[in-house]
Parts: sequence; C-alpha cells; structure tokens
Amino acid sequence: MHYEHLVAVNDLTNPLTTVITRSQLWQGLLLKAESPQLFHPHIESVTILERTATLIRREVNFGNMLVREHIHLQEALSLHHDTEPGKNHAGGKLLVQIEEPNADNLLVRFGYEIPDPTDPEATKLIGYLQEMWRQMDVDSIRKIRELAETGHLDMKQQ
Repeated sequence: MHYEHLVAVNDLTNPLTTVITRSQLWQGLLLKAESPQLFHPHIESVTILERTATLIRREVNFGNMLVREHIHLQEALSLHHDTEPGKNHAGGKLLVQIEEPNADNLLVRFGYEIPDPTDPEATKLIGYLQEMWRQMDVDSIRKIRELAETGHLDMKQQ
C-alpha cells in the first residue's frame, strides 16, 4: 500500500509567520530521526546502533513493539526509512523529502509504503492509518517550526 502527502512548512501568505530556512528544516528532520521520542511521547526508548554522515541505524521501543530501521540520509534533501519486519508489524518504507518550488516555499513530502494487508479487518483500518500518519507529520513539522523559532535548530551543526 502506498500513501503520500505534502506538508507546507512556511506560510508565505502570512507576513507575521517566521520563515524557517532549509537548513533549520533539515536539522529538525535529523533531530526527529535521532531522537523521535521528542516528537512522539509514546516512544519508550531509542537506541542509535550506527551513525554516519549518510546512515542512521536505530531501534525504537514502543513498549509492546520494537522497530528496527535504517535511515539513509541525503544532506538537506531526504531521509529514506527502511523498517525491518518485526514480531508485531510487517515493516515498510518512508520517504521524507524536502521540496522547494520557489524561494522559502518549503514543503515536505511524506511517502509511506507498507505491505498490503491480507486480513479483511485490517483493510478497514487503512483510512485511519493514513489519517494518523498525516496528523503525525503535521505535528512533526509544527514541532520543528517551534524549535526553529526558538533558535534550537541554529545551534545544531552537522
């Protein structure tokens, strides 16, 4: 199953809104990859198994579920999450890609790929799952904006 959506980062129609930079957005997306519990309080723990300039391997503990991921980084462009299948989930992929159709008009494209459900009951939950992803992504961009507006993403250097 594939699901994709865009989230606007800057509201260029509102002159009172702080415009965050591509660099700040990238730092925020990296922070979310390295410390997702700051964005999702239901996460119990995160263990970074490996960190290079182009890869983060991590384990995320949700209490009843352990998720192992490889996150491939393209500096200031995209993060490709490859989630291994686990005991309570089928695994999948997530592409988080920064788009900038014109100056300061930053968008983030989120593209999810998971195996098609085989259970008819699970098929009924697809709309709920997609709405949950959309809301989670909107909340993440909101959190990144808050961090940028308070200067927290200016201090983080890669």
